[in-house]
Amino acid sequence: MATLGERLNILINETGKTNKDVGRELGIKDSTLSGYVTGRREPTIQSLIKFAVYFDVTVDYLIGHSDIRNPYMDYLSDELRSFVFDPENVTYLELAMHIKDRTEKKGYESSKKIG
Repeated sequence: MATLGERLNILINETGKTNKDVGRELGIKDSTLSGYVTGRREPTIQSLIKFAVYFDVTVDYLIGHSDIRNPYMDYLSDELRSFVFDPENVTYLELAMHIKDRTEKKGYESSKKIG
């Protein structure tokens, strides 16, 4: 499984820009971005979303959880895609994930009792 730093390094190289250029465009200090790339630092959720929007990939891809860069975004409307990647909506997305996790856990426990 790839690390965040490895993925960032690949994506930055693909842009043909330097780490400094990308950091400047994203409003991230050179030392902070360097820490992410080398694995010495971990970004906030908001920073992960910034990277995902900038590189047009999913957060799952960035953190090495998936090798698919953007499995579903082509099917979403521009409006929905903007909502998903808007850092101001992180709270809503976290709440949705929390609800999804709780629902899945309840479903799992229920099926365990039946089976």
